[in-house]
Amino acid sequence: MSYDRQLDQICQHQIANEAVYVAPDRLTVKPLRAIAAGGHVQVYLNGEVLVPPSGVSMGPSVVGLKAGPFRIQSGQNDRLQLRLNQEAEAREVVLPSSASMTVDQLVRLLNEARLGVVWSNLAGKVQLQGTSTGTQASVYVLSGSTLAPTLGITAREYRGKDLFPGWSLITAPRVLTDRPLKYIVFDRPLKAYGDFVQLTYTTVQQDCRRCGGLGIENDWRYTKNGNVIEVRDEALL
Repeated sequence: MSYDRQLDQICQHQIANEAVYVAPDRLTVKPLRAIAAGGHVQVYLNGEVLVPPSGVSMGPSVVGLKAGPFRIQSGQNDRLQLRLNQEAEAREVVLPSSASMTVDQLVRLLNEARLGVVWSNLAGKVQLQGTSTGTQASVYVLSGSTLAPTLGITAREYRGKDLFPGWSLITAPRVLTDRPLKYIVFDRPLKAYGDFVQLTYTTVQQDCRRCGGLGIENDWRYTKNGNVIEVRDEALL
């Protein structure tokens, strides 16, 4: 039984990690080849962050400045009051007294109170994270929170952030070609003029640099298990 690696493969016309600078308007990104299908487009900003069409945002977050364990005294520093996303009513929890409450114990009690936020232990300090994202999401630590100074958290409003804007795939207007030209437009200008993106997308056969428009590329491939695709016997002829 004779076999060899299969070299001729049906080309997928995929372009991976094509580096393109953003236009001077800080909104527009034009790929070097025509985009065939919008569902296969991936946008990496500055080669690091994968930006989905909806953009990248984070919720409100704060880390206490004081490390545990904590001394909790009834009626003195046992109360925490929060208001989420401009709600009318505040959410409250009162902790039991403890001479030396560890950060893990405190986090567990706060999460069990179901205040609508997530608490965690960050290097021995308490971290608060909101579950909603974007600039409209907020967590207000009210001034009646006697526990906040013990944790090193300032009583004020903490808001989410929009880190990177979303984007849309737009067909170029008034272009007379045999295929529509598409480019990417961000929902709002990027912060820096020097930002660049890396695009992964599927192009049309005529523009494919892998196969040169032939539809077949000569390169071996691997299966999902890591095995080389082979041809055997009469297929070698």
